Amino acid sequence: AAELGRIARVASERLIRLGNDLLDLDKLGAGKLQLHAEDAEPRVLVGDALEQMRGLALGAGVRLVSQVAASDPIVIDHDRIAQVLNNLLANAVHFSQRGGEVRVDVRPGRAGFLRFAVTDHGAGIPRAALARLFGKFEQIDGADGRDRSGTGLGLAISKAIVEQHHGQIGVDSRVGVGS
Repeated sequence: AAELGRIARVASERLIRLGNDLLDLDKLGAGKLQLHAEDAEPRVLVGDALEQMRGLALGAGVRLVSQVAASDPIVIDHDRIAQVLNNLLANAVHFSQRGGEVRVDVRPGRAGFLRFAVTDHGAGIPRAALARLFGKFEQIDGADGRDRSGTGLGLAISKAIVEQHHGQIGVDSRVGVGS
């Protein structure tokens, strides 16, 4: 009975996440998701994201590291950019090998922007799949063929949030090297 209760809880939490993701995506697509822009320190933003992912990384046997080479505050919706970082970090951890490392680097980008990079050394993403990566409901298995569960909405939502901040999001990946 306890195991059935746990399974039901996990399934209901997944459905709630899916519902929230669909609502976010609908609001973003309609331009109705309002950003609550405020000053944020990159080091704090990255530190918070790493702390939230620490349990997932520990369970996967993956080390989280960061290097933040930007100290000036940026004006962003802290919660939404944290959502993007958490999604990118979770994906990187899921696709990393036990004993691997996921790295977050922040450095100045084009005028008025910062470049956030989340790097893993997992199996990489096949070239043919890269064009679909940020699409809605896309789930792309890594080059190692291992299935990863999810809604297929995280990267589409991340892309919309970054673009609403007038930024860009993309991926560089090589099979056998990482992303």
